Amino acid sequence: MATVDISRGQGTNVGDGCNGGFPNKNTLGLCQKCHSLETAKDEEERTRLDNIPQCLECGTLGKHIKNNKCGSCSRKETDEATQRNASQAKNAAIIARPGAWTIRNQQPPRATNRGGPEE
Repeated sequence: MATVDISRGQGTNVGDGCNGGFPNKNTLGLCQKCHSLETAKDEEERTRLDNIPQCLECGTLGKHIKNNKCGSCSRKETDEATQRNASQAKNAAIIARPGAWTIRNQQPPRATNRGGPEE
């Protein structure tokens, strides 16, 4: 049995849709642009819809989409980068800690006066 790739903008008939790859698309079927073009009432509406920017990550349409990415996909990318950076920082700290501990233990103790009798 063939598997269905929901990230592709495909319809049920051969030739439907753009067959574009949208990694964050999570519904089966056409991307939002192809669906909107398919259901447009007339050529004027199709032209208007065709000029609305589309997110290249999830396939959604929005007239305020910047840099080919909607707000949701931009946030997702930022969240993933933050998690990667935190993981890398944690791993670097784990690697550095034994060396830092060794260096600290090789230093002579500090002379401190903690309120005891003066000498």
